[in-house]
Amino acid sequence: MPELRLEIPGVPPTNNHYKNFRVMPTRNGKSVPSWYHTAKAKEWFAAVCAHAQGRQLRDAAYTVSYAVYTPTAVCTDVDNYAKCVLDGLAHAGVIDNDKKVVDLHGYRRIDRANPRTIIIVRTAQMQLLEGKE
Repeated sequence: MPELRLEIPGVPPTNNHYKNFRVMPTRNGKSVPSWYHTAKAKEWFAAVCAHAQGRQLRDAAYTVSYAVYTPTAVCTDVDNYAKCVLDGLAHAGVIDNDKKVVDLHGYRRIDRANPRTIIIVRTAQMQLLEGKE
């Protein structure tokens, strides 16, 4: 089963720091939210692109595992990193669409000396067709 491993220095932004919105007026006088990626999210996307170095996997389904090594014991829900990790992979072209991720495994650990994020992407199509895990 093909796989790609990335080790990215730093920690991805959580959902709370990933997207923000501004209220935009419309022609009919109503206001609607306009969502945008924050500067932290854009920095994360750039880091994923730099470390992917153009490598990519293509398949009908993917399995993604990520481990976020934080510099402190501040309690952040491990699932709050998932959206930014997956969007970063899609943005960098590592995977063609994060909607194709069928298995997702997240881990949070502490490493004060070396905060980083390790991401392993595997193709899952053969696994699904064969019924194997």
